Amino acid sequence: MKDPYEYFVFQRRMYDRPVWGCEPSIVKLYLYLFGHARYSEGSTQLGETVINKGDFVGSLAGIAEDNAYEEKGIIKTWSRSKVSRMLEKLEKIGAIKVQPNSNGTHVTICDYNDLTKTPSSQPNSNGTVTEQMRNRCETQPNSNGTQVNTIERIDKKDNIDNIDKKEKEDKYIVQAREVFDFWNSLSFHTTHNDESFDKMKKCIASKIKKYSLDEVLFACKTLNDACVDFNFYYKWKWSLDKFMTQKNGVANWINGGDLLTKYYDSLSAIKDAAEKKKADKARAELGSACDGVSDGVLAMVRFE
Repeated sequence: MKDPYEYFVFQRRMYDRPVWGCEPSIVKLYLYLFGHARYSEGSTQLGETVINKGDFVGSLAGIAEDNAYEEKGIIKTWSRSKVSRMLEKLEKIGAIKVQPNSNGTHVTICDYNDLTKTPSSQPNSNGTVTEQMRNRCETQPNSNGTQVNTIERIDKKDNIDNIDKKEKEDKYIVQAREVFDFWNSLSFHTTHNDESFDKMKKCIASKIKKYSLDEVLFACKTLNDACVDFNFYYKWKWSLDKFMTQKNGVANWINGGDLLTKYYDSLSAIKDAAEKKKADKARAELGSACDGVSDGVLAMVRFE
């Protein structure tokens, strides 16, 4: 039985890593692997497999079973192929490494030590990291007799801010690739080869920052739906970079956008016309069925 008071620690900058921008199932899998990875120092042996700190070994079926969920009153589990695909996605964005293993699936959490590090987790002969900082403040005056700790702390904070900023940028680039691949899967517009991604990734990331990944994907889809719909007039063939950078691009095809509103109005008008046509046909068929029936019988039917 698991200890109900057991817990694990990770730093808040985890939220700025690319994995946090993935779909919920992938985030759930990552947290499961992170929480079940070996956290003790040193290593242990499972058959011929060496399990180090930050490693997880299990089966695809076991992972799926441990992550069962309820949907509309029915307990569901991931398929092994879905687990495998999600692991590939996590490996692609640099969150984990998957190693071939005869004992099951061997996963290493990338930067596990760094992500679980706390200020008090590295004691040495001079005390904790916090105490070391305090000691530097109290014992290391500069040539002018003033303390240097202020500059040290500012430099340290700047370094952390720069790292955090880079991780956020990496997250948006990963999401930009998702938009790029989705665009290429659509049928109407200009597709692009992989070499083009480097040229347009920044403009895609910029749009994701402004709106969101979901809204940008939604705009790409609704644009494509409208263009392939022969009942709608709009047939402008976009390239992805133009769609991302022009003012009348994404904004027109998200909820509230002018062109998307016109497209939805067109769909509603077509639906109304189809329902009217169906009702007219039903009335005409009823009239034909009544032809040749005597008025007395009709009157009796109406009366009954």
